[in-house]
Amino acid sequence: MNNIEIKDRFCSIQVIRFGVIGAASNFFIYIIYILLTLAGLQYEAAMTLCFVAGVLFTFNFNKSWTFSRLGLQHAYFAKYFVVYAVAYLLNLLGLWLLVDIWAMPHQPVQAAMILFIALIIFIAQKYWVFFPRDRS
Repeated sequence: MNNIEIKDRFCSIQVIRFGVIGAASNFFIYIIYILLTLAGLQYEAAMTLCFVAGVLFTFNFNKSWTFSRLGLQHAYFAKYFVVYAVAYLLNLLGLWLLVDIWAMPHQPVQAAMILFIALIIFIAQKYWVFFPRDRS
C-alpha cells in the first residue's frame, strides 16, 4: 500500500466512525426534537436544546474515537465549539428560510438540515478542529 492509499483508507475509517456517532446521536436527538415540538416547544428552542445536547454528547467520542486525538481537551473543545456555533447558525438560518419564509413543514426540513450540517461539521473537524499539528 502506498502513502495515498493509506491516507484514503484512514479517511474512510474516520468517515465511518463519524457516521456511526452522528447517526446514533442524531437519531436520539431528532426524536427528542420531535417530542419537544409535539409538547408545544417552538422549533427554534427545540433545535437549540438538541444542538447543545449533541455538542456535549459527541465531543469526546469524535475526539478520541473518530480522530484519535488525546490531551489538550480545552484547545480542541474551543475549536469544536466554534464549528458547532457556526453549524447552529446555519441550521437556524435554514429553518427560518425553509419553514418561516417558504412555509415548509419543520420536521423534514430539520431532518435534511441534520445531514447537510453533518457534512460541514465532518470537514471542519477533520481539517481544522482535530487536524494533526505535524503534517508528515
